[in-house]
Amino acid sequence: MKNYFDEVEEKVYRYRKSHPDRPYRAASHLMLWCFKSLFRRLRVDKTIDDIKSKSVTIYNKSILFNLNGGLGDIVIAINFLIQLHAKYGAGFTFYISVPSVFYDATRVLIQKYSFLKLFDGKSGGANVFVAEINLCRVPQIVSVDITAIANESMPLAEWARHVYDFNKKYPEYLKSGTTGDFLLTNFTKLAGRNRLSQADIDDLVGIKTVYELPTDSEKSVLKKYGLDGNKYITLQCGIGALSGSGLSTREWHVEKYNELIRLIKNHNKNIILVQIGTENDPAMAVDIDLRGKTTFNEFLVVLKNAKLHIGGESGCVHMRHFMGARPSAVLFGPTFKDFYAYNENINISSGVCPGCEWLHSGWREMCIKTGKLQSACLEKIMPEHVFEQIKQFIEK
Repeated sequence: MKNYFDEVEEKVYRYRKSHPDRPYRAASHLMLWCFKSLFRRLRVDKTIDDIKSKSVTIYNKSILFNLNGGLGDIVIAINFLIQLHAKYGAGFTFYISVPSVFYDATRVLIQKYSFLKLFDGKSGGANVFVAEINLCRVPQIVSVDITAIANESMPLAEWARHVYDFNKKYPEYLKSGTTGDFLLTNFTKLAGRNRLSQADIDDLVGIKTVYELPTDSEKSVLKKYGLDGNKYITLQCGIGALSGSGLSTREWHVEKYNELIRLIKNHNKNIILVQIGTENDPAMAVDIDLRGKTTFNEFLVVLKNAKLHIGGESGCVHMRHFMGARPSAVLFGPTFKDFYAYNENINISSGVCPGCEWLHSGWREMCIKTGKLQSACLEKIMPEHVFEQIKQFIEK
């Protein structure tokens, strides 16, 4: 069983975050996953060992991609899959599996692409996938029938073969949600790629920004929340739906956000400040609080039409990039500015340290320098400095 213990560690970490006060529920989820993993891996290992020979007859030109991580990771993966399909995958259907919390959102995100289908995990008997691939940072082959793919697309088969060789050569990079991500990030930077192009092993696809997030009924949504025709800025204190309680070393303190809000309002009292995010995020002294109050489409519309978004390195920042490169003021903490930054953004860091994302397993709960939740790098970013950086967006 390949990487079983690494995946168990990742699952335990995630269940500890999602069910901190419900150990029996976490245990039941873990038992079910282990049971499914047993039968899945018996099948996978046999297929991988026979990767270069014909194994089964395939009646369905479908590949399953298991997308992991948060919404930012998912939109980056969708951007990659669109270009992978355009270059090598004509005639194939790419099925997508996502964490259940993002199922409905992903349905919205892929609605314009007929070759992308959302897989619910319940109809597996009706689908025989020519390959199953995990995709968060880089593609990881779970199972593949190279011959079946080659019968339809030799370039796609060669890409799959290349991915398999990479997986075999660098197994330590495939331990997603562990210190393996730290190693992979540094490997990616040395290869001249960033988070946007990280999945493009050896630049075979040539990744650019081609995906644009879909939105609907923009005018009516803006009118509903009193934003139609008004200049506004969105802010997010948390870092996403997977942050559990909303507390993380990646988050700027709410008191600093409130001081920044005071500076903005003193400069231009007419600009509307809107807080977005989950209901678990700390409340800020904003004009409109939309935490957990919108549909996903409404959330996208509000985020898209903001003159500026202010927050930590999170899914909102990545989604703004796929909305026509709308600018964000990004407060970088433990994650690497040179790896995650987009050119359209105001990328702010204190320079206290180069970044420690996944340098140790508890990096999201404890800063190495301070020994507590508050990270030294974000504590050094002052509201006055952020205000000076964003001044051009709040002029009267």
